[in-house]
Amino acid sequence: MGLMTLHCCRRFYETHFISVFSDSKMNIGVYFVGLFHYFGAILAILCEAPGILNRGDFEAMNYNFSLRHLLGALVFFWANKTQFDSAVILGRLRKNEKGKISTTKHFIPHGKYFELVSCPHLMCEVVIYLSLWTILWGNTNWPYVTLWVMANQIECGLLSHWWYKETFKNYPKVRKAIIPYVL
Repeated sequence: MGLMTLHCCRRFYETHFISVFSDSKMNIGVYFVGLFHYFGAILAILCEAPGILNRGDFEAMNYNFSLRHLLGALVFFWANKTQFDSAVILGRLRKNEKGKISTTKHFIPHGKYFELVSCPHLMCEVVIYLSLWTILWGNTNWPYVTLWVMANQIECGLLSHWWYKETFKNYPKVRKAIIPYVL
């Protein structure tokens, strides 16, 4: 639950202090799907946490940290850092040297994982949820949350990639949408 809270707080900070959005509007349905997703993701973790639904099972709260948890946490932190770096790159495209917003136009992003994929921030979102799945192994709800995120982020990545290719004739041909060298 702590990692998910950290992720949500970072995303809040990123949205309010790093990202620069265009004047386009979000569909209200998409907005509510996003709210429902985070509510459902948190509920998926909490409803299977020891001592929540099964009050008598406090022995399960003796948490044994394993190599699987360590690897999942390391991948989680790498993906969060990489996603944040991607947001910074995107935000800087619309800011001047002093860090003030100067435009809402679209540009081709460059640097780090943008050299391999159009949407490294979406790739990282998938990796974040896969890493949480590794940590939450045995949770019967989390696989569905992860599969939803994978389907959603891959679709968004493909749509963005196709938009970039159509909009920018000089778009790098070697870039994939969301999975380096594959998709």
